[in-house]
Amino acid sequence: MLTLFLCFFDIKKTYLLIEDTARDSVRMMEIWQKKELTLIGPPASLGQRSEREFYLGSLSYYLGIGGLVMTGFEVWGTIVGQVLIFVSSLPVFYLLLGKELKVKEPLLGVLIYALSPLVITHMRFYWNPNAIIGLSTWFWYLIFRPTLKLRNGSFFWAGVVAGLIFNLHYMAVIPLVIWGLLSLEFWGGMVLGTAPIWIFELRNEFFLSKTFWFNLTHRVGGQIDWRWFFDGLTRFPFAVLGIRPMEIGYQTFLGGNWQRVFGMVILGLLIWVGLKLKDRQKKLFWLALVSAGVVGLISGGEYYGRYLLGLYPIFVWILILVLEKFGRVGFGMVLILMLMTNLKILRSRPTSYVLIETLERASQLIKEDGPAGRYNLSENIYGDAQARGLRYFAWRNVANKPEDEVSYGWLLALYVLSPSLEKIKQD
Repeated sequence: MLTLFLCFFDIKKTYLLIEDTARDSVRMMEIWQKKELTLIGPPASLGQRSEREFYLGSLSYYLGIGGLVMTGFEVWGTIVGQVLIFVSSLPVFYLLLGKELKVKEPLLGVLIYALSPLVITHMRFYWNPNAIIGLSTWFWYLIFRPTLKLRNGSFFWAGVVAGLIFNLHYMAVIPLVIWGLLSLEFWGGMVLGTAPIWIFELRNEFFLSKTFWFNLTHRVGGQIDWRWFFDGLTRFPFAVLGIRPMEIGYQTFLGGNWQRVFGMVILGLLIWVGLKLKDRQKKLFWLALVSAGVVGLISGGEYYGRYLLGLYPIFVWILILVLEKFGRVGFGMVLILMLMTNLKILRSRPTSYVLIETLERASQLIKEDGPAGRYNLSENIYGDAQARGLRYFAWRNVANKPEDEVSYGWLLALYVLSPSLEKIKQD
């Protein structure tokens, strides 16, 4: 219940309908209203806004649409699916810790898992990788079941879950595939889980594969700086604890110098714990730690933490092993830090972005104006010239839909969301 409270508290006043969230919300509304069935989803980062975009799977769209339908198309409803998946993973993580990974305090571990500022931040807005956090726990539980035999199908279902994760983000599935590499049953499940993508490929002459290769070979590479590898070793554990954010920023309690000092301490503790592990657990530890470093190397200072969401429960498990060295006092201190950080997240209010209630009111004004014929939308507040946030509500509330995001010629009307008429004239 505490997790649900943190995910949905005051969500309508704090939800940001910007960038990828706004773009994909508009697309979901189009799919629902036009009764479309699509096999591909949002554009992937590689090649985005270039001459040849390629796309992720469409699973994230349908998760979002399900939540929109459940909430009567409240725009924040897109997060409902990812939150429910995460909540469903809580008892699974308890079983994973207690029965498979043999930790001493599985219930305290679940609290770390459920209250991490990384989770709360990602659950409170829509983004296609967010559902991976909960799905990854199902994957690791299925693949670690001690009674694993071909006849009970655990590897197969782990492959299906990995295929679903592949739909949500291609890069996030790589460490999962490495772990299940030698199982034919796992690959059978992957084929089923990735069905929408390979069906699209077969129907469209391998468009996604060709476009991925084109963007990869035409990409301008930067210099490799190994400092980012070592910086990356602690970035994801820091994000779990709420000490240092990744792509999605929020206020933290420790500044730059303190983060670096704490980073050295945490890294030392992680390696100390990892060296004492044996067999499968040691392999799992090094898979997670090396993956974190490699992501740091390829992403530089920005740190593409979404690539590691498939390893979220594994990083939590590693941190639990560290905290066990300090007893319940260590767990208590970390939980207090997490709750304080989460309170900062809940209390934060957007200052430079337009609130949902403003966007909704603007769409009502357009509806009252009753546009007939071709019209479109724009704004000059924070650079979203296509007004994607307002576009969602126009699609939801106005009978005559605006033209698409690239059709601005031969319009009868252009509605501009702006602080003032003077700013419109000036711009």
